[in-house]
Amino acid sequence: MSSAVDAAQRALAAEHAARWAYGVLTPHAGDRAPLGVPSLLAHQDHRDALVDWLRGRNEVPVGARPGYALPFDVGTPAAAATLARRVEDGCARQWVQVIQAAVGERSLLRVAQIGLADSAGRRVRWGGVPDALPGISP
Repeated sequence: MSSAVDAAQRALAAEHAARWAYGVLTPHAGDRAPLGVPSLLAHQDHRDALVDWLRGRNEVPVGARPGYALPFDVGTPAAAATLARRVEDGCARQWVQVIQAAVGERSLLRVAQIGLADSAGRRVRWGGVPDALPGISP
């Protein structure tokens, strides 16, 4: 398996987890709850783009797990927003890895660039501070 495929599979796993997290955190997001469904749908679009790219290379895309462990309780709007920012940070890190591995894979590079930009923007909408190097900064 190529490094581009490996990176795409890891990004796909992150997108699966992100979709699940938004399903859990949105009902607790208070004033930011209207961000939940569009965030989930954006991650679904990124998931679908990765699945299409992987299948186009005759790879079997990694599947979603039935559930994921939360790092903390998300029963308050502040906790829900914190989880959303953490999810976006994690996805951004995976997209950076895809960009680094996508040498010669223009279609994958474009998917990753869009994914990274979207994650960085959602992180800010969920109350995060803009990051000059999303997915790279600690």
